[in-house]
Amino acid sequence: DGSKDDSDDNVLSWNQVLSKYGKSQGEVPQELLKAVQDGKVGVQALVEFFKLSENNLIRPLLALAPIRDRLLADSTFMNKAGIDMIVGGVAQLLAEFQQRQDRFQKELDFVVAGVVTVLLANFAAVYSTAPTLIPKATKATASAIGKWFSSCPDNAFQMVLKGQTPPALAQRVGALFKPMPQLFVVGFIAAAGGYAYTAASVALRKWLDPSSTGGASLPPDAIAKISVAIGAYVAVSTNWRYQVVAGVFEARMFDVLFAKQIALRSAGSTLVRTANTYLGSYWIVSYLRALDLQKIDG
Repeated sequence: DGSKDDSDDNVLSWNQVLSKYGKSQGEVPQELLKAVQDGKVGVQALVEFFKLSENNLIRPLLALAPIRDRLLADSTFMNKAGIDMIVGGVAQLLAEFQQRQDRFQKELDFVVAGVVTVLLANFAAVYSTAPTLIPKATKATASAIGKWFSSCPDNAFQMVLKGQTPPALAQRVGALFKPMPQLFVVGFIAAAGGYAYTAASVALRKWLDPSSTGGASLPPDAIAKISVAIGAYVAVSTNWRYQVVAGVFEARMFDVLFAKQIALRSAGSTLVRTANTYLGSYWIVSYLRALDLQKIDG
């Protein structure tokens, strides 16, 4: 199993690490400290936390447990999220234009809805499929299946820190399905909001100018069908593509091959995330048109 280990501090105990870095227990998030004390993660996690705390831009984000957990597993998480959001909008617009071509202006309502939906869904995918240090705890009342899924990593391919117990093969397979319910909801809500905007803009244009023709034909039942379809697409295609990007290309290739060259790692992430976003954007347009869920009046 892949693991990351670039520190001699792993031979120290957790309290020796605190002493070496001049920190007290109160300066470490209790969730992290308890995980180290219980042996769920190695002392390298403390070292990574102290290193991240030295960055003035990153330090405020460490107060947010979900973000902190992702930064501890991948210190470049925020860089990768930023790259994905920047290239996401451009890639979606290019894919929309390539698919629609001479219909682009006529179907602009669909284009706007598509861009908004993809940006929201992609951010949710980046967040949900990013490697994490400590699996999210479940409530005591959770079902046996829920508790098992909570033990699965957030990325099926993620590497582990030195001293951290590697997940079993079954847990890695479970990670492919773990974020599906959350991503379906995100995709559904993003699509419903985006296409409701589309329908409202068309209705407003026709109300202001009754002679206006063209635009998206989107009654409520059509919006519901599109939202369900996009929710399913995000839960499956977007989910699995992003897990491969973060867990295979970035963690197991770029972070290993270019461990000392941050510029090359960033360039690799930019390239693969651009390709992934463009591919996803192209596929989702084809997917909706194949299901006959986008119709134009006039």
